[in-house]
Amino acid sequence: MTTTTNDQETKEELFEKVEQQAEWRDRKAEQHPHDARNARSAESLRRLAGNLAALPDDDPHWRVLASVWSNADADTTLLLCEAQSETLRTYGFYDEADGDAEVFLDDLMIALRGAVEEHQEATNLSIEAAVQAAADPDSPVHALLEWDDSKAAHEHRLTTMRIARNSLRIQIVNVEGTVEHIRPFIKSISRGIDIPIVEATDSDFDAEEKAVLADMARKREQWKSVKLARTVVQAIGAVIQQAVRSGDFPPEAHP
Repeated sequence: MTTTTNDQETKEELFEKVEQQAEWRDRKAEQHPHDARNARSAESLRRLAGNLAALPDDDPHWRVLASVWSNADADTTLLLCEAQSETLRTYGFYDEADGDAEVFLDDLMIALRGAVEEHQEATNLSIEAAVQAAADPDSPVHALLEWDDSKAAHEHRLTTMRIARNSLRIQIVNVEGTVEHIRPFIKSISRGIDIPIVEATDSDFDAEEKAVLADMARKREQWKSVKLARTVVQAIGAVIQQAVRSGDFPPEAHP
């Protein structure tokens, strides 16, 4: 399995967090010498750090863990940090832990995923509660929602189709092999609807769009002469090469 930079960074960052937690437990042990749990946790964390360092960089645990962090947004990252901190804070504190790296990473993944799922459930519940509250005709947001289920379903399909259509692009490959992408539909100012761009006429474009098209046309005309000159030069070169090969044109005369 190939090791990525994210995998290695995830391993290094977690190793550093474990060592920092062990040092913190050492300080707590000095502050509270009567409580043996801090020293026990510090020792467990050091064993864990050593085993994490020894776990190969291409171990699947690092890939899975890296993907969790890389796919998290700002809010989710905060939840992940809290879940990881709690996992490290309690490691070996209530019960002695043997420092098994793979067992720890499995438990950590469970904690991280649990935090994310709990957040998602809370978010969904809050949205559901808001919709239920808005069902009251006296709610200030009642009028913002469609309460006829058949109409709401149709509006949802329209919105989904609008998003899907707006994401479409036509790929154009010119004779030189360069590729560009254009939208297949435009908003016609004269008809007030979206129409296929291949069917658009001059009256369908607004002033700004016409200006852009006119500028593109001017640039095309400017480059046309350059392309023509290059074509002519290439054609002359081909004729000269053919003449040299056939002996009708002295090689020393070829520039």
